[in-house]
Amino acid sequence: MEKEITFVYKPKWKSLVLATIFFSVCAIALFHEASTNDRGLIIEEIITLSVSSATIFYYVLSAFGAIGVIFGIVGIVSSRSTKYLVFTETEIRIPPVGIQKKESVIPIKEIISLNETNISGQVMLYVKTKQKKGVIQRSMLENKAVYEQVKKLINDLIALN
Repeated sequence: MEKEITFVYKPKWKSLVLATIFFSVCAIALFHEASTNDRGLIIEEIITLSVSSATIFYYVLSAFGAIGVIFGIVGIVSSRSTKYLVFTETEIRIPPVGIQKKESVIPIKEIISLNETNISGQVMLYVKTKQKKGVIQRSMLENKAVYEQVKKLINDLIALN
């Protein structure tokens, strides 16, 4: 391989918009519940909260919803710019995702393992060296076929080195 091979690597904006809407609704509903709360809360008959404790609990959950909205907005804004997963003969460059600032550069010769993990339907390929770990998320690639192509390319590059 004399040149770089690149794959578009960015989040799907529709998923980000839906997640942002979901967290917005949660934050608003929980904030309303907290601001109008006039009773305690019993959780699974194990935890009993007084009126003031339940109100604080609802405010905290509302804050978590607001944090989800912030992350969703950051994701939507960042998905507008196109980033690329880049392969050369000697390295893999994985662009930053979310709040990451730097791209991950994985030297091909230093790769000691590839592990695919499925967490609640989110498939990730962990590329590990002794000092680094890069993660390639299937959902950030165009489709499953491109993800399979990326896996094959990594295995081929490892075999060449």
